[in-house]
Amino acid sequence: MGILATITETVYFIAETFNPFWFIPGWFRSWITYAFSTLGMLGSFLALFLYRNQNSLLYHPEVPGIPKDPRENPERYRNPGEWNMPYEDVIVKAEDQTELHGWLIKQPDSAAAPTIVFFQENAGNMGLRLPNMYELWRRLSVNIFMVSYRGYGRSQGVPTEEGLKMDADAVLKYVSTLKQVDPKKIVILGRSLGGAVGIHITSMYPEKVKGLIVENSFTSIADMVDVLMPFLAIFKGLILRIGWKSIESIKDITTPILFISGARDELVPPSQMRKLYDAAQTSIHRTWYIVPDGGHNDTCMRNPREYCEKVKEWMQKIGL
Repeated sequence: MGILATITETVYFIAETFNPFWFIPGWFRSWITYAFSTLGMLGSFLALFLYRNQNSLLYHPEVPGIPKDPRENPERYRNPGEWNMPYEDVIVKAEDQTELHGWLIKQPDSAAAPTIVFFQENAGNMGLRLPNMYELWRRLSVNIFMVSYRGYGRSQGVPTEEGLKMDADAVLKYVSTLKQVDPKKIVILGRSLGGAVGIHITSMYPEKVKGLIVENSFTSIADMVDVLMPFLAIFKGLILRIGWKSIESIKDITTPILFISGARDELVPPSQMRKLYDAAQTSIHRTWYIVPDGGHNDTCMRNPREYCEKVKEWMQKIGL
């Protein structure tokens, strides 16, 4: 209750000490003070609610009308086999023993092909991304490792920033040890929230990542609060526990990075992607690709052929 008390006491103190209505009769000043205090109390309860529930407000394993488990999706969204992609169901254990469900989608000669480790967007299960994964698989001749974050799909646990970072750590280490995969040809593709996950894990293990693709991601959660809930911006220092400070993590990454930005992203301002690009000064083969009609969730599928060609050009540039 410390945050609640602090905010309430501050508002009450301002109302009592710096009352701009000193010339108004006492009874009316008391009413104004009461009104300010009531508003302060309501704001405090809202702040406390956001402080305690911010993980459930940020992470969305389920989308209304869409199953949590990909096995319950409509046909062609249930597993890679429905797209005639050879795959294995995989369980990866994070450091805290949380079991994560993933799909390893393979090329016929998987050990010779590059492998894309895909960290998905925030909302929904990973089966919803299969159309895009199919385009990458067939056009780029890559293996793909997809994973459900903790609390998503068939994975155990509850999503938190610390937890998702553990998930990424476990996944990268797991993929790096697979006999079917060349550990020197691993590329991370992170989209939206997955971009923050990808930036974090690349900054931690640059020697394990040949290249990083960041698509429609954000600079930090604090910056997104300014966009989505500007009325809380003044209090975010008190209530915000989630960081995902990509703008800081990306500054020291030397790994090649491809930035893919949808110019019509309606959720994350494209200016945040540009700030990430500008901050990545130490990245070799840093590349910018903008999709003029790309929205937050459909940038990759507006023109799949061009999208894959741009990724392929960049991959060739970095030696894949």
